[in-house]
Amino acid sequence: MSAAPVAATDRHPGPAATAASTVDDRFGVGPDTVQTQWGPITPATISASHPDPARRMLFYTGVGHPHHLNHTPVPLFISATTLARYRSRGPGFPVRMTGSGWAGDSGAHTALTGTSPDHPWHLDPDLFGGMWVRFAEDVGPPDFVAIQDWPCEPAARARTGLTVRQHQQYTLDSYLYLAEQFPMVPWIPVLQGWHAWQYEQHADMYERAGIALADCARVGLGSVCRRGGDTDIADLVTRLAARGYRLHGFGVSITGLRRIGHLLASSDSQAWSRTARTDRIRLPGCRHHSRPDPTGVRHPTDCRNCFRYALHYREQVLDAVRLAATRARHDMTPLFELPAAARTMPARPTRAGAPRPGPADPGQLALFDPVAARQPAPPPGRAGVTNHRVTSHRTALPARSMPLPAIGSGWPATTRPSRDGEHR
Repeated sequence: MSAAPVAATDRHPGPAATAASTVDDRFGVGPDTVQTQWGPITPATISASHPDPARRMLFYTGVGHPHHLNHTPVPLFISATTLARYRSRGPGFPVRMTGSGWAGDSGAHTALTGTSPDHPWHLDPDLFGGMWVRFAEDVGPPDFVAIQDWPCEPAARARTGLTVRQHQQYTLDSYLYLAEQFPMVPWIPVLQGWHAWQYEQHADMYERAGIALADCARVGLGSVCRRGGDTDIADLVTRLAARGYRLHGFGVSITGLRRIGHLLASSDSQAWSRTARTDRIRLPGCRHHSRPDPTGVRHPTDCRNCFRYALHYREQVLDAVRLAATRARHDMTPLFELPAAARTMPARPTRAGAPRPGPADPGQLALFDPVAARQPAPPPGRAGVTNHRVTSHRTALPARSMPLPAIGSGWPATTRPSRDGEHR
């Protein structure tokens, strides 16, 4: 990747050229910026009281190449598969954390929906925990690491043949075991489910097991990838945040962050790579080429592996968080301001001093017969039916303008209801 200008012939042909010319309109930089070799970005430091909502939520940029840890200015999210692939190169691990922070993903969704039996998620819990201990020693201490959780998407449950409840129990067992056997690794509990009420049940399972989720540095929210914009998930996140949980949304999309971004303590996504590939995006000034084809020719390609575009995408994510906070603030603002005199409701009069109703409007439909209402009530007992007028010990209703037919006589031919509910 180079920031030098490129010739027109080097630009990605077709739709990518349009995407490259309009990509700068797809993201915005917040009020505070820092200059990097990839351009200005929003600082990665956060504070719970920062006026910028995007500076109150920590976003981890997902990458498929851990060597970005050597120079990244933002926190990264790296899967166990990626680290294991690089670790197999030998004792000289090629990456080292530079201070921007990182977090580890177990890759549970890929493991349960994919076909590779060599995925690190399938390791024995002791080997899985030992693997992350080695990663922390080689790279540097992570902010948190996801456990061997069991996602509850229908595709994952179709592969395992288990119920949501069983996936939740195995997820809880994984956290309890790893946290006890490998306390040097910052494991986080993960809530799994499919429907909103199932997540709350899983949270109660953790509490009954002695895990105070409100005291945890992070609580992962799984199986919400591409579902963060659903109303049920948005309501769920609101309720869990009200419990005091500092939630991490695994793979929450930009659409979801526009609704719940302000309620999350952190989130991650590697959707920038897929977006660049499907939309054929290449930033102006970038020169990327594919791997050699069978003839040995390398063709211009998009920014699917471009760290510069990953940082551009991060600004779109932070803009989504700002939008979510703005919407939440406007939802709590009244549509109009009442006058000062109308804000105080008058005290309800007591029964003794309650005003009597005045005369009825002549044009108003009389629902009760005032004469019948002043008649003495009959003794309490079972309500009777006399000449098809219902009487009770409370209020005598007026007679109907059209008397009901005698029992057994049926409906008159002119008033028999039809099947569509109208009178014939």
